[in-house]
Amino acid sequence: MIDEVLPGDKKNREAAAAKKYFAALFGCTFKRTDEDVTNATLNYGYSIIRSAVCKTLVAYGYNCVLGIHHINEQNAYNLADDIMEPLRPLVDLWTDNSCDDLWEELTKTNRRDLIDLINVPIKMGKKKTRVRYAIDKYVSSLTTAIEKQDPEQLIIPELIQIEHDFEDDEDG
Repeated sequence: MIDEVLPGDKKNREAAAAKKYFAALFGCTFKRTDEDVTNATLNYGYSIIRSAVCKTLVAYGYNCVLGIHHINEQNAYNLADDIMEPLRPLVDLWTDNSCDDLWEELTKTNRRDLIDLINVPIKMGKKKTRVRYAIDKYVSSLTTAIEKQDPEQLIIPELIQIEHDFEDDEDG
C-alpha cells in the first residue's frame, strides 16, 4: 500500500495500511482504539520513545510543536511524533513478543522492560548502537540535513534483531 500513499494522504491510505498492519500483528479483531492491555502497552512504549526523542530534539534547539507531517495544533509534540516513526516498530515487536506475559494491565516488570527499549541495539548507518545513542545521531543528522539542505545527510535508524549481550563502545 506504500505506493498508494500520496502527499497529504487525502485518501487516508496510511490509516488503512496501519489497520491492516495491526490486524496482521495482533489479530483480525484488534482495534487501535480499544481500551485493552495491548493498546496500553503500545501507548506506554510509544510514550517512552517519544519522550527520549523529544528530549533530544529540545537539546538540539528544536521546537517540538512544529512538525513536518504531524501538524495538529493540539499536539505539543508534533516533531517528536514525526521523528520517532522509524522507532515505533521496536514497541510493536516487543508487544507482539510479550503477548503471553501481558494480562489485564501492565505490570511493573512490563513497564520496566518497555523503558529498557531505549537500551536495545539498533543500526545507524553502518554501525550498531543503542537506541538512546541512535536518537542523538538521528537528530544530529537531521540538523546537518537541514543546514546543508541535503536530505542525503539524514541517517534513519534501522531495526535489527535484538542482541541481549550487545556491548556498545559508547557505554563507557
